[in-house]
Amino acid sequence: MPEQTFWTDVRYGKFDKSVHFCVALLLTLTLSTMMPSWTAALVVFILGLVKEFYDRLKLRSFDLFDVATNTLAIIAAVVLYHWIDLYVL
Repeated sequence: MPEQTFWTDVRYGKFDKSVHFCVALLLTLTLSTMMPSWTAALVVFILGLVKEFYDRLKLRSFDLFDVATNTLAIIAAVVLYHWIDLYVL
């Protein structure tokens, strides 16, 4: 029996889109502190696509709604980052 790890065994169920949103948002915000926000957005978008293509190969499912959720989170993160930069810092 193959060894199972957290990432291969966990099933998010109804929270799948919430996990996608939170991860994409936090990753975009974090990367925006290290590079221009448009570059961070592009990196996170590409990572999300790569993850979906991986899912297509391994799990036989490419979820366009996951890509849309990631995109919304990326947009929210860029807006939030610039809002914080303008009004808070």
